[in-house]
Amino acid sequence: YTFTGWAPTVASTVTADATYVAQWSANEYTVRYEPGTQGTFAVQETTGLLYGVATPAAPATPGNPGYTFTGWAPTVASTVTADATYVAQWSDNEYTVRYEPGDHGTFTAQEDSGLLYGADTPAAPETPGETGWIFNGWSPEPAETVTADATYVAQWRPEYYTVTYAPGEHGTFSPVVHSELIYDSD
Repeated sequence: YTFTGWAPTVASTVTADATYVAQWSANEYTVRYEPGTQGTFAVQETTGLLYGVATPAAPATPGNPGYTFTGWAPTVASTVTADATYVAQWSDNEYTVRYEPGDHGTFTAQEDSGLLYGADTPAAPETPGETGWIFNGWSPEPAETVTADATYVAQWRPEYYTVTYAPGEHGTFSPVVHSELIYDSD
């Protein structure tokens, strides 16, 4: 409360017994919630609040991709005691990108962690595979930038061989061709 004066108005001279009663008005306060550096919500401001009433509820806290809401600064009071501004706080999300060899790769899985949203996706490793298998890309296709945790698995296709039985210089039979044979098959 704020003192606003006396009732009745104090006389400039004393002429008789008098009682003057202090007059007060209720202070009104404002509580404001701000989105901070990464919030995507509008400022919420509540005015005309009286001392001791419950602090208005905070708004929903949607933010930019790659960030997590971590709370308010300062910590939100349970009741109103003065004007207050609460600012949303954010932390960077960290992501992991992993490349796995799949069923026929002979390389060791590669994992990169601590990556931030929007960073370039780490380069894939070399892709040596088992004899008879040819690297055929990644599943899923690696994104250009990091937007979440991701695992990319090497895909493989068999390497096909052709075996030809030729008659040679003195043979009289036609060549026999067996195609699309897979390594180490009968």
